[in-house]
Order: sequence, then structure tokens, then C-alpha cells
Amino acid sequence: MNKLRALAALTACCWLLQISPARAACPDTTEDYNPYFIQGIVSPAPLLPVEFNGTGTLAFDVGNTGSTELCLVAGQQMTMVITLSKGIPNNADPIAALGGNAKDWFSWTYDQDTTTYTATQIATIPAASRETLTIDYLLTENSYLNASPTVSNGYNANLQPPDYSTGSNATDDDNVSSYTYVGASDFADAPASYGAPQHNIDLTRNETSGNYQYLRQIARSHAALSS
Repeated sequence: MNKLRALAALTACCWLLQISPARAACPDTTEDYNPYFIQGIVSPAPLLPVEFNGTGTLAFDVGNTGSTELCLVAGQQMTMVITLSKGIPNNADPIAALGGNAKDWFSWTYDQDTTTYTATQIATIPAASRETLTIDYLLTENSYLNASPTVSNGYNANLQPPDYSTGSNATDDDNVSSYTYVGASDFADAPASYGAPQHNIDLTRNETSGNYQYLRQIARSHAALSS
């Protein structure tokens, strides 16, 4: 009786193995992977200039549109390189300037000389996933909409997909960037029926003196009003 039971159990086990598809080992180069970037922004836009201690938030979404998770394989990790333009992380600890759920998929380093973050995958990135990464940003140089240097406050990011994913990865979503410029306005008293009053301020410098003539005039006016 025991032999018959053992034989029946063995037969059932073999039958299950025949009808149950085996899960492919990770990584499987025939599977569908696509790490990607989307929706790069700089907020607010425009930013306040360096003279007003301008700060903002850089952000983009990263994930995997493929139907198979990006598993963690030593030597084949997904990496990202993010270079800030005309600004630095707004934190004495550059890693502490990072936010969003996407940051936990990676380990991080920061190069002060090139204002560049490098991220290396440390966790499985799920299939059909999308998470946000943010960077607190502090301006170090102004750029302008209608003057030189032109619109260039922001960042550029590139990803390097795992080697095993290159057969299915689309490369047209492996880069994201976003840039804005500086601007400032002052607000004057006016009846509510006028709507929200706003005076745009010229932030370009005098080519000869290097001074912000309009800003200096505003400062004098404010001093006169407060005296």
C-alpha cells in the first residue's frame, strides 16, 4: 500500500511538472524589458535669480515599461547619470537633496566638480513601473529667456540599461532633460477689478558696469518708502 501511494505521488508530481510552465531564470534575454525616463520638469519656472537666492525642484519619472522586471544582476545593473546645469544640490549633503520613491532603487554618488550624480541599481525594478525622482536645486548662475546665457538652468539625465535588456530596450526614452531661466516680478497696489498686477523685472546686466540698473532703482524706491 505504501509503495502504491508513493508511486501515485510521484506520478502526480511528474504530471504537474509537465503542465506547469517553468519560470525563466533571471535574466532572460528573450523577455521584454524597457527602462525609461519621462516627464522631466523644473519647478517653479522661471526661477528666482541667484541674487534672490533662487531655488527649485528638478524632477523626472523613471521606471520599466516592459512586461518583465529588471532583476538585479551583478555587473549588469542599470545606471543613471544626472548632470545639473548652472546649479548645485540645495543641501550640504548632496545625497540628502534627493527625494521620491525612485531613489531607493539605486545607490548614489555625487561629483562636486562636474555637479553630476551617478546612480547604480541596487533593487529589482518591477515590470510596468513608474516612480518619481526629485532633486532640490540651488542656482549658482543665471540664464535668461532673451539674453545670454540663454535658457539653461536645469539638468540632463541619461540611463544605461542592463546588458541583458538591450534586445528589447527602446533607446528613445533613455534620456530626459529640462531647463528654465530666471525671472522676477514685483507687485503693486491696485483695485481687485484690475486683476493681479505684475511688473516684470529686467534681470540682465549693464554691459559696461555689470550692474543690475533696474534692481538698484527698485532698491532705492523701497528704501525711500520705508524711511
